[in-house]
Amino acid sequence: MQTIICPTDYSACSINAIRYADEIAQRLDSRIILFHSIHEPAPAYEDFSIDTEAAPESLHGEEVRHLGKLKAIQTYLENTDWGIPISYETRIGYGKAADTIAHVTQQERADLLVLGYEPVQGLKEIFVDSMAASLIRNTTCPVLHIPANTDFKPLHRIVVAVELQGLSGFDTAFLLKLASLFGAELQLLHVLPKEDREAQAFAFEELQRAGRRLQYEYVSYHVQTSPFVEEGISRFCREQKADMLVVGFKPVNSWQHLFPPTYLQSESTHTYLPVLVLHHK
Repeated sequence: MQTIICPTDYSACSINAIRYADEIAQRLDSRIILFHSIHEPAPAYEDFSIDTEAAPESLHGEEVRHLGKLKAIQTYLENTDWGIPISYETRIGYGKAADTIAHVTQQERADLLVLGYEPVQGLKEIFVDSMAASLIRNTTCPVLHIPANTDFKPLHRIVVAVELQGLSGFDTAFLLKLASLFGAELQLLHVLPKEDREAQAFAFEELQRAGRRLQYEYVSYHVQTSPFVEEGISRFCREQKADMLVVGFKPVNSWQHLFPPTYLQSESTHTYLPVLVLHHK
């Protein structure tokens, strides 16, 4: 059974992300761990995180209050009739949310971390100077970002934005499992800064090379031109009516060069899409 971590601050945005995770969990035979971080140091008698299932009678004060909120979410999800019942567990942590979420993700050997967020700045928001960016740097499992008000729907087109090094070295196991569940098309995309026939031909060859390594039946290859990479990705996602965007992350993050201080985000962005971040092995 796979494990999905769903942090929540009880906001509508985080609850929506949990519902999205629930749909995935039903199809992957997964358990979901609902997690909340109390933003204060742990009492002397507590660990960094608490398994609320193991000894609920030992909880104190704020822990009891937050456990009640987590259990209310669990009850709501268990009493809905939109799908197959799955297993829910609850955890509480002490400290900065980014630290405690990373800790419980590693402690539980999670297969997926699902985060809800209010999209403002597109990919820059995910990769640069945010809690999401910290979690991507400090976890090893795939991280799925669900924009507010984005409902789950079957995945038909998954856009995979790649550099010319392709997906070599990235952990694509979860992506392939997810795509296979829906028979989704993986659309490998590379964005060039300007029109150049020779560069386009080379990029297309490299995309095909990357596609062969995936050993997946439904793969297509696309090269777009845009002075801003994110804008090119956004336009392609809209044109293709994509259901999810996938990007890769390395410890030395090559995505950061996409977002200089003077970069201005266009009004129409792809941030209405779930964004799945894969780690380098």
